Amino acid sequence: MAKVSHQNLYDYIELKVYDVHGYKRGRFIHRCQLPSVIKNGIGMRHGMCYEGMHGPSNQHPLFTSAVNYSNMRMVPILSTLRPCQKSVFGNRKVGSVICELRFPEDMSVDTSSPREATQAVLDLLREEFGLHIKSSFEVEFGIRDPKKQKYLGDRSQWASLVTVGKNQELLLGLMDEMRTMEIKMDTLLSERAIGQFEYTFELTDGIEAADMVAEFRAASHLYLESKGFDAEFMACNDPTTKIHNAYHYNISLWDSNGVNVFLNPDNPAELSEFGRHWLAGLIEHAPALTALSLPTVNCYR
Repeated sequence: MAKVSHQNLYDYIELKVYDVHGYKRGRFIHRCQLPSVIKNGIGMRHGMCYEGMHGPSNQHPLFTSAVNYSNMRMVPILSTLRPCQKSVFGNRKVGSVICELRFPEDMSVDTSSPREATQAVLDLLREEFGLHIKSSFEVEFGIRDPKKQKYLGDRSQWASLVTVGKNQELLLGLMDEMRTMEIKMDTLLSERAIGQFEYTFELTDGIEAADMVAEFRAASHLYLESKGFDAEFMACNDPTTKIHNAYHYNISLWDSNGVNVFLNPDNPAELSEFGRHWLAGLIEHAPALTALSLPTVNCYR
């Protein structure tokens, strides 16, 4: 949990929830409101995680006429309180915190929100199997100048340090900005397509990796826009290149004794029996996992 002194660093707090598109929604409060919001939450429309990407509401009957939306309570998860990005807020003291959505009747957690659905699975791993997850992401995306209609860089050359060197103010500036927001990025790579780059994140416990990559996506758009560029995360923005953007998710499971349960040096590929069952489960449930983790049109184009 964030210390009281940490909370007092900010004059304004961004209360946010990430929706099914990975888009952050919420509201800002002044610091004077924070004690009340921590205790009681603050009102927000139920269904906020399923709004349309660019404004119009989802018109499917399961999200409209078949649902009687109530007013939920956004409750801050203080362990996620971080600084907001300087390229947007300048010298203004603004913090950002992820919130749970809770039902006002009994303050129980709404597990239909993407983050809480994920957290419920992690809790199940811990409670039933005594395991916790360590994970990190590798994120590929494109950087494009919308005025010139041109991608950053002048050639397609994988792992080109020249490309990074020529554009270091932008590329390393993005990493610097993320580190000041306590987003733990650790490497940068020029990828195969012109203007395509990969940033990787430090290995972290539990849901922190997902929290960081969600914030990176939102913050990188704003940072690059302030520099005159667009960030493009669509899987296949240009079908003619046959080069795609992806999030590579690297995971391992650990028991209470600090043992990686995927590892057995005596087995082929050093993969334990538990690890083989885990992989088999991923293959068996791939269609359902695809629907859960890739729920929108932009995931396929």
